[in-house]
Amino acid sequence: MSATIYTDIRAALEQRLSTMPGLPAVAWENVKYVPVVGTPYLEPALMWAEGAQAEIGATGRNWERGIYQITAVFPLDRPLASTSLLMLRPKPSPGLLQGLIPSTGSLW
Repeated sequence: MSATIYTDIRAALEQRLSTMPGLPAVAWENVKYVPVVGTPYLEPALMWAEGAQAEIGATGRNWERGIYQITAVFPLDRPLASTSLLMLRPKPSPGLLQGLIPSTGSLW
C-alpha cells in the first residue's frame, strides 16, 4: 500500500473528528498543543496494526488495519462537563473512506 493511502485515511478520520459539533479542543498528532489548565481536550491517535496480504500477485491488494483512538482528557477536580463526550462513536458513515477503497470488489 502506498504511503498516500495512509495519509488519505488519516485525513479522512481527522476531518470527520474536526466537524463533530460540541467537542473540546483537539491536540492533533505532530502539532504543538499547550493545554489550558482546567480545560478538557481530546488526543486522537491513529495506530496502524500489521497488514496482511489479501490478494496474490504483483498488483494484489493488502488489508490494512488500525485503531483510531481518541483520548478525552479532563481535569481531575471537575466532573465531566458533558457526558456526550463519552459517546464519541459516530454513526456509521459509508462515505468516510469513499475513494480510498477500490469500487470494484471488496476486501471485507
